[in-house]
Amino acid sequence: MDLNRLTQKSQQAIAAAQDAATRAGHVEVDSLHLLLALLQQPDGLVPRLLDAMGTDVDRLTADVEAELQRIPRSTRAGGTPQGQVVVSARLAALLDEAEKEARRLSDEYVSVEHLL
Repeated sequence: MDLNRLTQKSQQAIAAAQDAATRAGHVEVDSLHLLLALLQQPDGLVPRLLDAMGTDVDRLTADVEAELQRIPRSTRAGGTPQGQVVVSARLAALLDEAEKEARRLSDEYVSVEHLL
């Protein structure tokens, strides 16, 4: 994925997902980290879209947080250096699909709704 094709909000969400993975001691940043970042984005579009669809955003956020707590923490033995996370295969596939969706819709940039 060309990171220059991400909107500012998408870039912020990916950075927040990386931060969340690092803080949690995870060796990979995954689609769940990104979903949590999108749900928690200040004045974000994703919570408003989900709320308009009748989704209980607070419940979904709590469920995502609980699922993230189930991911094992890294002990760094043989793993990545402290503070470094790698993109999971699942997140890489999600980013590729988001870019394809943006192209399909003739959108120049990949925005948070494409990521969702």
